[in-house]
Amino acid sequence: MTLVFGVLAFAFVDWTVREKFEGKKWSMPARVFARPLELYVSKPMLAENLEAELMLLNYQVVASLVRPGQMQRSGKDLLVYPRTSGHQPLRVGIRGGEIAVLETLEGKDLALMEFEPLEIGGIYPRHHEDRELLSLIDVPPLLGETLIAVEDKNFAHHFGVSPRSIARAALANFRAGHVVQGGSTITQQLIKNF
Repeated sequence: MTLVFGVLAFAFVDWTVREKFEGKKWSMPARVFARPLELYVSKPMLAENLEAELMLLNYQVVASLVRPGQMQRSGKDLLVYPRTSGHQPLRVGIRGGEIAVLETLEGKDLALMEFEPLEIGGIYPRHHEDRELLSLIDVPPLLGETLIAVEDKNFAHHFGVSPRSIARAALANFRAGHVVQGGSTITQQLIKNF
């Protein structure tokens, strides 16, 4: 009877953990944005600051504007092809520390040009977490090897729980009279943090 109860308890815990991980694995955070970049004539601005802001928005410096998301130096002016829908390439002329010219390349004056805001973060508001989703290829191989070497040298030789590590840590903690070691595996730490 105890064996049946143990098997059922294990199956229930396994099912619960798998369901939580599968459901949350690919969930994306709420995105947090800065204020949008607004340009208008007489706005205080230095050319290098505008270029830096556009670089933060991932605008590419090119020799000739071909598609949205590009910018080009043209003498004292900066030519920009905005990503915001419905806009065409424009000329931004900065003179004396402020925007003096804001027009389309055809010469039509613009009262205001608003660029997409910079994403400054993301949070999981329901869980008070902040994560960044990475592909395995984006993680350096040495990071995984280092994590295993530091946190769980026997990672490949147990099934998520290491009774030997738990016993070793319990003995060390008993001898010291307080907690000096942990016996958890990477798997146990992942579950605890999850």
